Amino acid sequence: EEDQNKINTQVAYTGDNYHLSATYSRQKGWNSWSYFATSDATSQASTLTVNSDSFALRGWWRPEETGTATPSISVGFDTMSFSGRTDISEASGYFVGLNWADTFQPSDKIGIAVGQPIKATEAVTGATLSEVDPFLWEVYYSFRPNDSIEVTPAVFGGTDVYTDSKDDIFGAVLTTTFKF
Repeated sequence: EEDQNKINTQVAYTGDNYHLSATYSRQKGWNSWSYFATSDATSQASTLTVNSDSFALRGWWRPEETGTATPSISVGFDTMSFSGRTDISEASGYFVGLNWADTFQPSDKIGIAVGQPIKATEAVTGATLSEVDPFLWEVYYSFRPNDSIEVTPAVFGGTDVYTDSKDDIFGAVLTTTFKF
């Protein structure tokens, strides 16, 4: 009763070009979702009296052949129920990602992803939710100028990411991997 703990149980099935999974998590006094959640969802989550029950659904599908207009797709949805909190009782988040392989040249990849971090969706009686409606996105292109180097430029951004409408982000990154 005096510790923090988390229990996960997952059921999954993977085929040659697809995957489906469902995960159940039970957490007591441990906030393992704070790095991908709004301030409403994280505010009281680290106290020993707060418990959460969570479900995560994931899936991906990849076409038989690359180099086509048909992308591979990844989707996910998370939902959480809380007990012991005085502010919120429910939270959820989602993501969708599309990836095209071998589009312009062998071994290249184009990716687009959108999603919403865990956000409060239901307040307890007498409490008020913030009006934050977060949205995140990313676009990248990965290519190999030769067999030893992979270059991946990407841009990313988001609106109302954490607390309010002033929490917008935008950035760019260039990753270069050398293998010898």
